[in-house]
Amino acid sequence: MIATALWKPWYVYQPRQILRRVFALGDTPSAEYQSLRTAWGIEMLACPAEHLGRCLWTTGVYDLAVSELMFRLVRPGDVVVDAGANIGYMTLLAAVAAGPRGRVIAFEPNPHLFPILRQNVEAARRRFAMASVELRQTALGAHRHRSPLVLPDPSEGNNGLSYIPAEPVSRDRLETVSVDVETLDAVLAGQTLALAKIDVEGYERQLFEGCAGALGSHRIRHVVFEDHQGIDSAAATFLADAGYTLFSIGWSMRRPLLIEARRGQSSNHFYEAPSYLATIDPAGAVNACHPSGWRALRRQIQWP
Repeated sequence: MIATALWKPWYVYQPRQILRRVFALGDTPSAEYQSLRTAWGIEMLACPAEHLGRCLWTTGVYDLAVSELMFRLVRPGDVVVDAGANIGYMTLLAAVAAGPRGRVIAFEPNPHLFPILRQNVEAARRRFAMASVELRQTALGAHRHRSPLVLPDPSEGNNGLSYIPAEPVSRDRLETVSVDVETLDAVLAGQTLALAKIDVEGYERQLFEGCAGALGSHRIRHVVFEDHQGIDSAAATFLADAGYTLFSIGWSMRRPLLIEARRGQSSNHFYEAPSYLATIDPAGAVNACHPSGWRALRRQIQWP
């Protein structure tokens, strides 16, 4: 049982993470934000009692397959969008991958998370050579407006679960805040994106409607998105209709995997959210995933 639990890339490729996990098992995760170092080398504020922070606390990496895929698909000088940036893990990863000539635009409407996101980005840009990062405290949707954002129940231990409801919600039962929503087409203003990472808790279809121009003209090369409804979802159908090829994102011990997306199937492990890649360059994406090894599990930056 122990051997099976440790037979994971983040332990096999970084054995010192085993000690990190052992110490974590014997300790109660702190509910305070603290500086945690990622396996790929950057330090950031995260809360070990929260889902993302606990992953960093125990393994040094969050969502290994998506992390690795982004390292492999984002090239130096690329422009990347992170929609649903949370505290900035994927934002900073994209900024490191794109390098000083690149640019990252990060969207996070949750007023409790945005200050932590800003602190993490500002601290990283003072210490490391990485892409410029533009932070926007807004959501992305089908049109510009104000909308309620439902905040997650603190007992769930996952601040990343805030969402814009499809139907009116009872303010007596759920905590909400009013946030600005804009469209990605308006933000891009004709610009080309190398990659958009989307994690917006069920609001994907509306977001894609708001960048129908960029998607229809294939000005976004890759879209990495989380979708619990799978390949039959309205969001996935929208991307397929725009001419994108869809893959389910998974991993083996040696590398990330891209599996042709099929109805009722997903490549994620049971403890991971199902994520997908929509791309106008399927051959390039598959080839990028072919080499063995994990960039997300070794240092990608030089510490001063």
